[in-house]
Amino acid sequence: MSEGRKADRRKLVLLGTSACFLLLLVVGAVVGSAYQDDHGGDGDGSNLSTHAMRASSKSVTALCSSTDYPQTCETSLSKAVPSDTEDPKVLLKAAVSVVLDGVSRGFEHSRLLQSNDSRVRGAVQDCQEMYEDAKGDINATLRSIIDHGVDKLPARSHDMRTWLSAVVTYQQTCIDGFPEGELKEKMKDAMKSARELTSNALAIIGQASSFLSLINLPSRRRRLLLADHHNRRPLATNNGYPSWFSEDGRRMLKERINLKPTPNVTVAKDGSGDFTNISEALAKMPAKYQGRYVIYIKAGVYEEQVIVTKKMVDVTMYGDGSKKTIVTGSKNFIDGTRTFLTPTFLAAGDRFMAMDMSFRNTAGPEKHQAVALRVASDMSVFLNCRMEGYQDTLYAHAHRQFYRGCVISGTIDFIFGDAAAVFQNCLLVVRRPLPNQQNIVTAQGRADRRETTGFVLQRCRFRADNDLADASQPAIRSYLGRPWKEFSRTVIMESQIDDFVNKDGYMPWEGNFGLSTLYYAEYNNKGPGAATADRVKWPGVHFINREEAVSGGGGMAAAAQKQQRVAEEQEKEDEMQHGPFPIEHLQASGIAAVDVKKLKDAGLCTVESVAYTPRKDLLQIKGISDAKVDKIIEAASKLVPLGFTSASQLHAQRLEIIQITSGSRELDKILEGGIETGSITELYGEFRSGKTQLCHTLCVTCQLPLDQGGGEGKALYIDAEGTFRPQRLLQIADRFGLNGADVLENVAYARAYNTDHQSRLLLEAASMMVEARFALMIVDSATALYRTDFSGRGELSARQMHLAKFLRSLQKLADEFGVAVVITNQVVAQVDGSAIFAGPQIKPIGGNIMAHATTTRLALRKGRAEERICKVISSPCLAEAEARFQISAEGFQTLISATDSSFVAMHPPSFAASSFVAASSFVATHLPKRKLGFFRTKNSSLAASSFVAMHPKQDW
Repeated sequence: MSEGRKADRRKLVLLGTSACFLLLLVVGAVVGSAYQDDHGGDGDGSNLSTHAMRASSKSVTALCSSTDYPQTCETSLSKAVPSDTEDPKVLLKAAVSVVLDGVSRGFEHSRLLQSNDSRVRGAVQDCQEMYEDAKGDINATLRSIIDHGVDKLPARSHDMRTWLSAVVTYQQTCIDGFPEGELKEKMKDAMKSARELTSNALAIIGQASSFLSLINLPSRRRRLLLADHHNRRPLATNNGYPSWFSEDGRRMLKERINLKPTPNVTVAKDGSGDFTNISEALAKMPAKYQGRYVIYIKAGVYEEQVIVTKKMVDVTMYGDGSKKTIVTGSKNFIDGTRTFLTPTFLAAGDRFMAMDMSFRNTAGPEKHQAVALRVASDMSVFLNCRMEGYQDTLYAHAHRQFYRGCVISGTIDFIFGDAAAVFQNCLLVVRRPLPNQQNIVTAQGRADRRETTGFVLQRCRFRADNDLADASQPAIRSYLGRPWKEFSRTVIMESQIDDFVNKDGYMPWEGNFGLSTLYYAEYNNKGPGAATADRVKWPGVHFINREEAVSGGGGMAAAAQKQQRVAEEQEKEDEMQHGPFPIEHLQASGIAAVDVKKLKDAGLCTVESVAYTPRKDLLQIKGISDAKVDKIIEAASKLVPLGFTSASQLHAQRLEIIQITSGSRELDKILEGGIETGSITELYGEFRSGKTQLCHTLCVTCQLPLDQGGGEGKALYIDAEGTFRPQRLLQIADRFGLNGADVLENVAYARAYNTDHQSRLLLEAASMMVEARFALMIVDSATALYRTDFSGRGELSARQMHLAKFLRSLQKLADEFGVAVVITNQVVAQVDGSAIFAGPQIKPIGGNIMAHATTTRLALRKGRAEERICKVISSPCLAEAEARFQISAEGFQTLISATDSSFVAMHPPSFAASSFVAASSFVATHLPKRKLGFFRTKNSSLAASSFVAMHPKQDW
């Protein structure tokens, strides 16, 4: 299996409860008529037998036994269920049919509340909007019941329970809109029946199989209803997206790195598009449009309130980058706008997608509640977006939501709501509030324990902004969350939590409210703020280990962790089939451990490296006899396929090859995606042509997720010219929204001092690649030391032989580990007769040895000012072409910078502590007693950060 597919498997997302969480709300008008059609409307109850009445009563009691409000359940069902039925279909239909009446009565009560208070009148308006939304989910559920039947109910429960949980949310939103006082209490009382009926329906749908097993029905019927109950969809696909995310959507997101989706319309502030504002583009969207409606929003600041209504489904918006395409507003609570109506952007239509754009509310902390983005869209996706505000920045209101690679900033409860929302690889920036305030990141609003909602924050980073971190200002307490509602549920896992977070971790909402009913879990987090010893001791706070998560103790995290375990087990199987195999695998084939150690000491760290090594070279290893060599070769050949394969199989393998983005869309375009992994790419050109700058950019981009053009791996950098500067990585990391310290930690640096040392470093690199996932290896430059170590024509043959072996070793690393190998090459002026007319021509050094060893040759040259030009000179499948780009403080970029900002603000993937350490920890080459290799810590990590201090910031 390719590294790409293995990485995909690792990324099984913890969609937990969020990605496929369910609800159901069915209404009775249509279903009620169905009962009469099935059973007749002119009958008389007096003709029913006592046996039938008892059977019906028994069935209703069994059905209601696992609900939280059994009396309400039995009372409502006794009126809705025909007394002569034992049919489970009828019972389940009845259970959901009674919900509508209660919901209708509850919401309609708001119309009766009269007041001169503008806040009350506004709350009534909000309730009517929530009622319409509830009816929409009811109708969707009803259609699902009618179209698929109750027999398929367990299999359809993902969607139905999602919709039903949203109805609970709408009820609570209606109540929350009223100011504290008598009218709010009246609204709570009016909603009591609706809430209980909805909760019961959630319980019944969730426990369908158990209900049917309790009812004394023929086994055939029970099997029919149970058949699909365990046929649940996986939490996530193998590429990390929610399982409900469409194939078209996934393909669009994957291709967006190098090829933006073709827009239906374009919005441009300067008038160069179809519309000058987003709202106008939405207003002109065709009614009942089939397929995805794509809106491209060019760079600019759009001051407008944008509403994607319920009727606007399958809308995709993308911009020129989260720092360049900005939707902004400033509506806020203090100035008289209800919190519900303050959002700068509202996404309500199902399956909404947003990429590479920003949503802002600039009201400031003094204006209190001011929402930048409210989302009620079911199955919505936000990729590489920014949500910027202070209090209540992101209102994840309802339904299933997925956020990936986003930057979310705020102060108080800046991620709140009752959605089933997953936040993956996001940067959560906590800002400075007012002096008398405290920061809280999350305030999840699950109001009923049967709801399947909650927040999951996975592989995120919690960071204080510079103003909050300023030690000269008064300290502000910051917390991970607090319970907005009684059954608030949040899981934080595999995330980096910085030291600004208070050691308590969480703060109460008010008194003891929700402290025993909430569910907060932390798993496998890191950073100074992740210590759990001093966390609050509430009954609902849990610190789970891997075993607890997998076995179910982790609640929402359990399913995701179980899925992760399955993926890891599958990955191990794949590695056993596809490698690379650590050299120790030879012991299982009868090779003695002592001989395996000799092979490893000789620099052969994988079975592949043994299989690729000529027999005569194996014989050079001390203590390995002819007979042992033959046995070793035979064992390696059985593990590593070295024979023929079909072209179709090879084609399928190549389709999985990862390309690493260069940071410039134009350059990526001529490279058909970026720098190819598993092969050698040569960069040659004169000094100042951009070779080293491209290498620095690749060191950062290789750490990006796969869907952002990265390789999700670390980088090895062999520096033969002394031009590596960690400060450049910090500058480039900032462009991509990556944490600079993490980026440096994931770059292993070594200075090469001669050609032999340069070759020895490859042996060390191979051993490191066995221990950790690397995506990139750079040698800058591969030929510099050969020009000094070998002089004159008398040593030409020796030089070329040494260079050929070095290049062959690089190719072996590319083959064994699937890394992208990038080497830079110097040039020489070619002065001949043509120079009289055209001037001296340059050519790369190394001759045919270099030309034949590299897969792709790229020639770089300087243009005007910051402009650089790259030309494809040779490649097995790339056409000769040129790309123009520029070098800036942020690395390689497209010349027209406004079109090159879709590379995300994305937190880098989390790496195991034992796998690697830092470009930050790398030791400067001129430090005394410098080891001639990659500096290792006790846990086989690398270090390079001390290098940063040795080199002041440059003016680029």
